[in-house]
Amino acid sequence: MGKNKEEIKKIMNVKILLLITLSTLSILVFFKDYNNIHSRIGKTMQKSEAKLSIKTIKCSDNSPKWMKNSLEFIINDQKILTNQIAYIDSNQNLHTCLSGWKNGFIFREGLSDDTRFRYASLTKVITHHAILKLIEAGQINKDDFLTRFFKELNNENFVDERVTTITIENLLEHRSGFDHTKSLDPIVQFNHRSWCPYNIKKLTNIHLDFDPNQYYRYDNRNTCLLSLVLEKVTGESFQYYIRKNYSLSTKNIKFIAGPFEKDEVSYDYRNNTAWSNSYYKNLDFNTLAAVGGLSGNASQFATLIHELVNSKTDNFLNSSNNAQDNCEFDSFKTCNGYLFRSYQKNKLSPKIYYRNGSLAAATSLLAVTENNEIVVWLGNAALPQSEADNNSLDLFLYQALIPITKG
Repeated sequence: MGKNKEEIKKIMNVKILLLITLSTLSILVFFKDYNNIHSRIGKTMQKSEAKLSIKTIKCSDNSPKWMKNSLEFIINDQKILTNQIAYIDSNQNLHTCLSGWKNGFIFREGLSDDTRFRYASLTKVITHHAILKLIEAGQINKDDFLTRFFKELNNENFVDERVTTITIENLLEHRSGFDHTKSLDPIVQFNHRSWCPYNIKKLTNIHLDFDPNQYYRYDNRNTCLLSLVLEKVTGESFQYYIRKNYSLSTKNIKFIAGPFEKDEVSYDYRNNTAWSNSYYKNLDFNTLAAVGGLSGNASQFATLIHELVNSKTDNFLNSSNNAQDNCEFDSFKTCNGYLFRSYQKNKLSPKIYYRNGSLAAATSLLAVTENNEIVVWLGNAALPQSEADNNSLDLFLYQALIPITKG
């Protein structure tokens, strides 16, 4: 009988030890992979978290009311809970608003103006601006053919001769013939080495999706190719050139190496569960550098763009005559210039200039008004697809910044 008691006791001890071990492992897994677990829980908690996020909204003194209203709209309608928004007004005053948490609502570490986000395709504005500066300096002509800059393409036979007619201007305006809806965009393919920026000779074997300058179609390959032109003209690596000429270190703006930085926000994947926190392991961030590689906070990016706007760079807000002829003024999808796409309610209303960004769960928006006002918004989740298609956030900001429009 005593022996049976001892055996039962041993079994109970083993069970208790096993339970403690499993519990400890569960806790470790939870904390190590909180974001992925949080995403798998789904949207059951999202409404409750949104109410808590609204209460965390914090704006700088004297910030305009539309900034707080914008964050409320983004939280409730766009389902993005953690946000930074920076606004430089026409008097060059900087205003900021924040919502949410750096590491998710459970940990409740407050967001700050210094918290890092991934800028995604806002990076393209810097890449394209660098090309415009080289054009302004006479080192490039916007009518130059792309192939002119690469000796390795001399005397090559092109499967599609239209490639030889692509100009720098075509690449700036995304009118070069690349269409990611018709052919594979290699820049953001998982576990796949993109030909750009590594193998320019691949251009000889590519079929374009449409005639250069026929129409606008946003595609990462345009900006990647511009970065290679920059390297050929300057003799410097793209990342080195941008760091040096745009004083990135003084603004704590960095090129992403892949893994998340210690000062970086955590991301919420519930609006697009195709992504997870491990996505960076499958992408080549050197390939992404020119098209979506920068990270930092909203205030510093707004400050950088404000500096560029006031540098009076030729063609900063311009587009070609051909692009303008194909614009639909009241559409967010057709009017793409050298750096931005543009929108106006009608021909009598002011324009506003945009660039959107999206990389996994990092979403961003840059807007510049005709009065040189700057808005930068950064969020830690993807836009729901229906909202992205409707451009509802773009329209909300247009109406906020330009409240009186004729017609």
